[in-house]
Amino acid sequence: MILATVYADIFDYPLTYNEMDKFQITNYKCHSEKRSDEVTAKAGSPAFGRDPAEAVARCGGTIPTVRLKSYGIPILHRDDISYKNGYYFLRGREKIINIRNEREEYSRDKWTKAKKAASLLKIIPTVKMVGVTGSLAMNNSREDDDIDFFIITARGTLWLTRFFTTILLQLKGVRRGPGGTNNKDKICLNMFMSEDNLTLTVSNRDIFTAHEVVQVRKIWDKSNTYVNFLSANFWVRDFLPNSLNFPLKEGKRLTKKIFSLLMPFEILLRTIQIWYMKKRRTTEVISPELIMFHPGNTRDRFSINLK
Repeated sequence: MILATVYADIFDYPLTYNEMDKFQITNYKCHSEKRSDEVTAKAGSPAFGRDPAEAVARCGGTIPTVRLKSYGIPILHRDDISYKNGYYFLRGREKIINIRNEREEYSRDKWTKAKKAASLLKIIPTVKMVGVTGSLAMNNSREDDDIDFFIITARGTLWLTRFFTTILLQLKGVRRGPGGTNNKDKICLNMFMSEDNLTLTVSNRDIFTAHEVVQVRKIWDKSNTYVNFLSANFWVRDFLPNSLNFPLKEGKRLTKKIFSLLMPFEILLRTIQIWYMKKRRTTEVISPELIMFHPGNTRDRFSINLK
């Protein structure tokens, strides 16, 4: 549970006991070359078990600090964890309790706006799920933050769905546009995924992405799409073993007949949108089954905080 507290501290986020348990990180193995001043570890296999201190002992470590080689996260002894008002945090970081409380207040208002915007998308039949990712998913939004939407589409309608959701939210004046300066409470269409390819690739599997998957908050879905998404990404339990505990149930998908009818429109709108985005494209991930945008690039900020 110590690792979970260290990770959450990067985002100024103290944890409750249940959150510490849910976000427990265990997917590390002892590095074969131990230095005299620290024990190093890297992502690979669940060697830490439930108690990082025990893992240090198993690795032959006697020093109170362990460093996760892949991410540079220091692991501390239990004495370095403090408790107050129901929250656990790193010693000397009591101030983040007030930060969490303040951001929860900002998040309440943003949730109202997120749910209102998500309800608009129910008129688009190819939208299978609307969820929230990023800081709002953890009720950790700053006052000026936007709202990140994660949308799962019916099979073979990724670009068609993106086109209509973008137009609709733009007409309603709630969409975050490219390069905008005042993005407070705007909807950022951050990620689209097709229901026929819900599993994130091996290259995207790390602590950061595992947290993002687990933290997705569903606003609404059809045919158990949310559960299908989590089921398709059960690999997150390699990093967060206590994070997903639910019965698996497959939902219905778009029939092949409807898919065939929509395919020409999908190809046309994909071609147009890729052409339009070409001049603006930076670090986006674009494929027939997945669109990921990175305004502000949270992963880069995450990496910087680890240094």
